[in-house]
Amino acid sequence: MLQQIALIYKLNNGVVARTLDGLSDEEVWHSPPGGGYPIGWILGHLAEYRTAMLAILGSPRLAHVLVQSEIETFAIEADGTVGWRIAHSDVVSDAALVGGRLVLTSYTGQVSAVDPATGRSVAS
Repeated sequence: MLQQIALIYKLNNGVVARTLDGLSDEEVWHSPPGGGYPIGWILGHLAEYRTAMLAILGSPRLAHVLVQSEIETFAIEADGTVGWRIAHSDVVSDAALVGGRLVLTSYTGQVSAVDPATGRSVAS
């Protein structure tokens, strides 16, 4: 389990390092042309959610690690491949492993559940 998490973080850290390479502090906090969030804001957001992913989505009962983003859920296998992936129609604001199910709550309060081993829907 720890090897899977370490691999996710290693890949993630590499992307962050390549993104920031050669940028000044001013460039990191400058909004892109046409609008949007500065890269510094995006990376802060990423750092905040990395901790939450570890707290709720690792289980010794699973052969993979579950990675929950705002609009997608992934099962990452030990070799780094994606075992299954679910795209969500609403932003997921909470995810928890409860009673053998991955329970997802959307920003609007809608609750759904999936089998964390297969990614298939189950009764919530």
